[in-house]
Amino acid sequence: FLNKKDLFKEKYVSKRIPLSRCPAFDKYCDGKEDPYDFTKGTKFIQNEFTELNKTPNQREIFNHLTCATDANNIQKVFADVQLVVISNALAEGGYMDFDD
Repeated sequence: FLNKKDLFKEKYVSKRIPLSRCPAFDKYCDGKEDPYDFTKGTKFIQNEFTELNKTPNQREIFNHLTCATDANNIQKVFADVQLVVISNALAEGGYMDFDD
């Protein structure tokens, strides 16, 4: 969960603090696009995070931008957590096979 999307938006978009200020994100934006675009910036961070998964066939990553005070957003997060828990329980019980 990538929490505090509201604070990220405030600093990144409103205060114009570039992602490249963080060494881990220094390859973001080639200078041809708006370096402060919230959607593109968050997609970049999500992709960077997802690429860290060395076993995508065995471990699925759900990326969520969250704001803990947004009830609708938290409901979606809880639904995905429930899906993962139930899927893992079914797989451990032999009722699901993720290798197919």
